[in-house]
Amino acid sequence: MGYCGLESSGASDTASGFLWTVSDAVAKQIIKELKDKGNEFNTSGAVNCAFFVSEILLPSLMSCYENDHGSSFVINENLINAIKSVKKELQKEIKSSDSKHKDYWDDEANRIEHHNRFKELMADIDEYLDHAKNFY
Repeated sequence: MGYCGLESSGASDTASGFLWTVSDAVAKQIIKELKDKGNEFNTSGAVNCAFFVSEILLPSLMSCYENDHGSSFVINENLINAIKSVKKELQKEIKSSDSKHKDYWDDEANRIEHHNRFKELMADIDEYLDHAKNFY
């Protein structure tokens, strides 16, 4: 294809290739981060990755979606698969914060706050995956 203009990174082979390389590196870092199980003082890798999807990837994808142009960064297959892994791990966090696991939490308000936030992050992951399939 070569160079077709400046409307988006998808219009240039080299720009698209660069973003593909970056997104592939991000996918590898996400998989590495998922191994961090966290502890009572720190968030787990799944939560850290969910924040990244919610704060960085989803807004980037929505920009592409709303402006009707693709971006190699947000549609890399390895990145999508990594985010599916985030979803799987975040489901465990949601389960660990449901009402059946009250004994694990210091207080009920803290458990509910975490449970609700985990569900919000899951909704963002689901939205990302739903919109990403339109580009991939």
